Amino acid sequence: MDISLEHISLTYDKQKVLADISLTLDATTGYALMGKSGIGKTSLLHIIAGITTPTTGVIVCPTAYRVATVFQEARLLPWYTVTTNIQLVCPDCTHEQITAMLVDLDMADTGDKYPHQLSGGMAQRVSIARALLYHGDVILLDEPFAGLDQQTKITTASVILHHTIGKPIIAVLHHSEEVALLNLEVLPFHTLQTTPTKGGL
Repeated sequence: MDISLEHISLTYDKQKVLADISLTLDATTGYALMGKSGIGKTSLLHIIAGITTPTTGVIVCPTAYRVATVFQEARLLPWYTVTTNIQLVCPDCTHEQITAMLVDLDMADTGDKYPHQLSGGMAQRVSIARALLYHGDVILLDEPFAGLDQQTKITTASVILHHTIGKPIIAVLHHSEEVALLNLEVLPFHTLQTTPTKGGL
């Protein structure tokens, strides 16, 4: 399922964030958006997810497709347990499926915990578990390894790859070692825009 971005631009408060981006994302390839902070990588991810509407341009994709997103922040509701947070997004998932995913991510026995009982890295892995269990057609990852140590990154990357076989991944990453863990093709962000911007999100 290829996705084409055609002349995508985005302006916030008269400040241009994205400038005339056109590219086609091959369904058989995973991509890493890389570049310095504040140049619009997250904004582009949000446009692909349908969260943000571009100022100009269109996205050409199948009429019905599901996007699973891992945000920079875990976005867990504090008054619900880990299991319930996942079930809110993935209502068809059984307790056994959720438990198995948490075990794969070295998060056994966390299903009944609340977000305040988790470290930042643990909360991030819950967000990853939720996205993978959602079974999206496209997987968007915004700095998915933030707060994870090296061994946990390796384990987490293995789980992501196992559950996304045959699906395109688009990830915002900052380190080449993380790109290698997910076997992604690098898209240097500055080369995508036809005109420079003054800053982004």
